Parts: sequence; C-alpha cells; structure tokens
Amino acid sequence: MNKTKPLGLHITSDFPGPYSPMSVTVAIRDLVVGVSEVFNSAILVPRRTRKPIRTKIMKIRNELHIGLFDPVAALITNSWQRLDWINLVETNLLSSVRPDFVHSHKLTYEARIGDLLAKHYDIPHIITVRGSSDTHYRNHWPWNAHIYRNILTRSHTNLWLSVWAKPFINKRTGYRPSKKDIDFANAVPVHSLYTTSSRKLKRNALVCICRLDDYEQKGIVALLRGFASARSVIPDLTLDLIGPCGYPARKILDTLISECDLNNSVTWHGPMTRREVIERMSGYAAMILLSKNESFGLVYAEAVLSGIPIVYLRGSGVDGYDFANRYGIACENLSVSSIQTALIELSTRQTALRDTIIADRSSGSIDHLTSDGQAKLYSSVISSALKC
Repeated sequence: MNKTKPLGLHITSDFPGPYSPMSVTVAIRDLVVGVSEVFNSAILVPRRTRKPIRTKIMKIRNELHIGLFDPVAALITNSWQRLDWINLVETNLLSSVRPDFVHSHKLTYEARIGDLLAKHYDIPHIITVRGSSDTHYRNHWPWNAHIYRNILTRSHTNLWLSVWAKPFINKRTGYRPSKKDIDFANAVPVHSLYTTSSRKLKRNALVCICRLDDYEQKGIVALLRGFASARSVIPDLTLDLIGPCGYPARKILDTLISECDLNNSVTWHGPMTRREVIERMSGYAAMILLSKNESFGLVYAEAVLSGIPIVYLRGSGVDGYDFANRYGIACENLSVSSIQTALIELSTRQTALRDTIIADRSSGSIDHLTSDGQAKLYSSVISSALKC
C-alpha cells in the first residue's frame, strides 16, 4: 500500500462486500469516497454472524473483509478479541504501512477494535456513534458500561451521527460529552441533481421513501393509521410509498390500506434509484418517515436538498439536528393523534417551510448536508487530530 497522503484506517461492518447483507448502508462508502482527494483509506470490514462458520478473509483493493462467528461479543467481556486484529490488519491490509488515524464507524463493536489499533500505533482514534446499533440493549449490559465510557474518553473525537442517542449513551455509560464531541450528519453526493421546479408542486401530497419490507421498524402501520385520521381534516391529503416491498409485507399493508379506506389516496411506486427518487422529490409537499431507532436516515437530507420539508419521529433519525427543527415537523410519538397533529401542522406551514429551505439552500446554509460540505468538516476534524 503506497502512502502519498495521510492514511486513515476505517473500521466498519456496514460496508458493501462479500459478507455483507444486500441492504447495507452506502453512507460510509460515500464519506470515504468524498474525502479521497485529501486522505488515503484502508478499510477493515468485520462482519459477525450467529451461524457457526470458519473465519473467512478476503482482500479487495484497499478493503479487508472478514466473516466471523461471534454471537456473544456483547455478553462476554473481551470475547471479541479472539482474533489477533493487529496481526490481521498488518499482514493482510496495511503491508507494514503505518496509518495516521483510525476511524471506527460504530461505538459498540468497531470502536473496541479501533481502540486497540489506535493504542498499538499511537495514533488518534475517531469514533462515529450510530444510534440504531449503539443504543441496542444487548450492547449495554452493566459490565460493558465502563468499557464504552473509557473508549469514548480515550478517543480524539466523537462524531455523533445520531444526536438523539446522546442522552441514552451518556446515561448508560456515564460518559460526559466535551468539546471533542461533534454532531456529524450523513451527506448526499453532490453529483446528484436537486431541483425545485422540475415538477409541479402538489399541495398536501406526501411521499414516504424507505425499505417497506421493514414496515414495522419504519413505522408504516402507524403512519397509515395517522394518515387516515388526518384525512378527516385534510380530505385532499395523499401519500406515495416508494421502496422495495415483498409479497408478505405488501399483503399486510394492502389489508390495512383497505381497512382504513385509503385505496384512492395511497399509491405504491415500488423501488427506485436515488436519481429517480430525487427527480420526483420536488413535486411533493413533504417527505414523511417515522422510523423507530433510525441512526440518521439519508432520505431526510435528500428531501431537504430537493427543497421540501420533512416529518420525522422524535427520538430517532434526524431528531436533534438544527436543520430538522428548522425545516421539519416532529411527531412526538407513533400515536394516531400525534401523527394527525403533525400532518395538520404541516398543512398550514408547508409553504413557509419550503420557502425557508429554498432561501437557505441558495445562501449555502445547508451545504453541510452535501458530500462537499461533509468533506470540509471531516478534513477539519482529521487535520486537528493529526496536529496533536
């Protein structure tokens, strides 16, 4: 591995590869690509499984993919160390090249490995805190609290992707945030096109974009019930559903749509590419997604950059970010009354919210949600770390 620029060793289980699930997030890959002109990268991808398998190792360019059987890492202290991570990385990935920093893209597994490697190389450790996994109860047994507290304390910088997760993790681990803790949103690649006038705006037309197969976690059942209730006040309210949905999930949701008398107001569109979604986005009044335990939800950023407001769930997704509060409506919970209240508020504020988004986008105030803006912030974080 040639080292022409500062080298970052990224540790993430959420990266496309031979041992990864089909639905793996692309946000981390987007980040690595977005800063590639400034930093070289080596990527360690440890994928755990509960199914007994022999450890598998595959190197693809600057990526080292490892498939391993490790079902009890959160239960038995130090069980995750049964692999010699230092030797694995040095022999199979870095080829004796010393990295300049380690970036662990999750606290409750990757950061354990990152903490070990950062100490070995005596280099800065950057940690991204992701709410979906880092707040899971199995990662916060009492005997693990001091481990995560110490890892967060020893790191150079903690990037909070899930701002909403701060109170939970602070309470469970006893860690107290400081100036080194930074809110750090996912970002949308700038090569995607965003417009506000390509489609005629349809007032009170909502869109929900997600993996509809995961309808329980995505809050779709609650959304449909709340949407049906809101239509008693806003009769012209419509909802488009975009995303993959297999037969079992589709059957359940179709039944609910019929029971709620929504056949003429809810439309299925199936899966679409990112570009197809963005080309349609500006024609809607708002994007609504009420996911539970969502780490961030890149579709919220895509909606805002496309010029439309968002409706999100309190304590999940983008809750806690200034842009969510400024350009969106928060549902306090998944009750019918809460969703109805949010949709009625949206109906009265959608034009004002849209005007604010368009004005702020023109002034550059939301550039931090693009890959260029994210790269500038990330470069600043790493440059600060390398000076220490």
